[in-house]
Amino acid sequence: MSSIINFVPALMRFGLTEYEARIYATLAKTGSKTAGELSFLSGVPRTKLYGSVRGLERKGLVKLLHQKPETFAATSPNDILFPLAEKLIKEAEESLEKVQNARAMNL
Repeated sequence: MSSIINFVPALMRFGLTEYEARIYATLAKTGSKTAGELSFLSGVPRTKLYGSVRGLERKGLVKLLHQKPETFAATSPNDILFPLAEKLIKEAEESLEKVQNARAMNL
């Protein structure tokens, strides 16, 4: 479980809340889980679980597999996180270029 906790800060840098990051990391490591199992394994209170899972669904990181009992699974990190990382890198490069241009104009 400690490897999941180590993964959480990295996911939060991609804009996930702590609960979303804990849920995604748990599902990515352990496979599909029911809401009860997911709450127990991730340490996310069940009262907060559904809202966080819905947020992850909207972001395309988690999908609902079954209705009764509700079972959730993580989507592949390759499908979502790598394109997001590329977008963040591009935005950082563009910001750096703007700073460099502004700096050059002041010299």
